Amino acid sequence: MNHRSSNTFFLIWFACLLLLFGCKREWDNPDDQHSPNFVRLPTVTTSQVSNRTLTTAQVGGQVVKSGIASVTERGVYWGAYPDVVSTGTKLAIGSGTGPFSHFLTGLIPGATYYVKAYATNSAGTSYGDERSFTTDDGQQTFTDTRDGHVYQKVIIGTQVWMAENLAYLPSVSPPSAGSDTEKHYYVYGYEGTSVSAAKQEANYSTYGVLYNWPAAMNGAASSTSVPSGVQGICPDGWHLPSDAEWTVLIDYLTNNGFGYGGSGSDIAKSMASTTGWNSHSTAGTVGNNQSTNNSSGFKALPGGYRNYDGGFGGLGTYADFWSASAGGATHAWRRVLNYGTDVVGRYANYKGYGFSVRCLQD
Repeated sequence: MNHRSSNTFFLIWFACLLLLFGCKREWDNPDDQHSPNFVRLPTVTTSQVSNRTLTTAQVGGQVVKSGIASVTERGVYWGAYPDVVSTGTKLAIGSGTGPFSHFLTGLIPGATYYVKAYATNSAGTSYGDERSFTTDDGQQTFTDTRDGHVYQKVIIGTQVWMAENLAYLPSVSPPSAGSDTEKHYYVYGYEGTSVSAAKQEANYSTYGVLYNWPAAMNGAASSTSVPSGVQGICPDGWHLPSDAEWTVLIDYLTNNGFGYGGSGSDIAKSMASTTGWNSHSTAGTVGNNQSTNNSSGFKALPGGYRNYDGGFGGLGTYADFWSASAGGATHAWRRVLNYGTDVVGRYANYKGYGFSVRCLQD
């Protein structure tokens, strides 16, 4: 073979390699329906079970990809025994991609159930992970296993809320120490760094702990979902409510005649504790000048706040609660009950503020 022939052979061989590997990359594209690696079945996940009450729970999932063809049916299998596809009941919840959910009713209080999402297209059916959940047991208290603290809880509509401010205190800072990014925990009026000493404070016993937003989130990312999916600083089985979940609560109280006189107005009155407020500052007193009634059982306690610039304020007059939803790079949403306002306020504050936390049962 002469020199020219050798060069020609090499060029042809090299071109074939380029063509071969170029085609392989195209064939290996999982989004190309002509690829042997194309995902034929749908991709589906099972959602965390939420809004558990005595007899109801919200279950569902999300179809992430439809696969080789459109999803003609999606839903869940659910029941009282594991391997729920074989032992449980099939519940269809629409078709197509995206999230889906359904409220199960008629459940047994304190019982354990299993749920698994599915999605079907012309190639077959795929499944998410199987999850277990337990309905609310009807008890009025629960215990945080991290420190043995016992909390009251209350069912309001489809939600189960803590009826006390969270008091979990892994460390403590004086109000002069603060950050928008690092975790800080405060006890109103306490200026030291000793957890044991802070827990001896009367304000700790009554109003719990003030958390900056990084501490409340405990490393989780912002969420606007229902449920939030953010456990944050809350105990196992509970989560930090998103701004949207706070809206669910307010809407339920508004639409079901809570507030002063059962009129659906003055929602702050229906949520505020009948104790713990300063004598001159009862939540929602403007207008008809009526005192709180706590008709919802939420028992909002005015634990005050750690000011962004350091120092404490608002004890007995402001009940501020973080949400799991950011309001921008430096702010996060909160809800507040305060003297002189008969509604529940919604504001975005710097993440370095210290506010109370109320957890919502998963």
